[in-house]
Amino acid sequence: MAAGDIKYEYGLWLLPVSKTAEADISKGQLVSLSDGVPAAAGDHAPFGVAIEDIASGEDMRGKIIISGVVEVVAGGPLSALSYVKAGDGGKVVDYVEGTDAESLIAGIALDAAAGDGDIIRLLLR
Repeated sequence: MAAGDIKYEYGLWLLPVSKTAEADISKGQLVSLSDGVPAAAGDHAPFGVAIEDIASGEDMRGKIIISGVVEVVAGGPLSALSYVKAGDGGKVVDYVEGTDAESLIAGIALDAAAGDGDIIRLLLR
């Protein structure tokens, strides 16, 4: 399995509408749906995760999972079953309750990550 691979086939939704990618997006990157680019620190929901590589200018329909469990890349240490938000480069990082706005939450990390580059399962919010 690799980043971007869908873990469970039930209960998932792919992006059902046309949206043009505004930058190159790699499989497994967290994507800012409103901007059509890999998510970056400070981006607000809604989010999705690319399940295949998408070139800039290409339609993202059917290539972004918006609900379900998918593997993503962690941008640092994470605890299992904790909320995560967007980090730079389409990675996920720790959401800090009481400090971060709730609209930053991308989902729930189902696995712990020891550090940057670890692959974890994410339940998209």
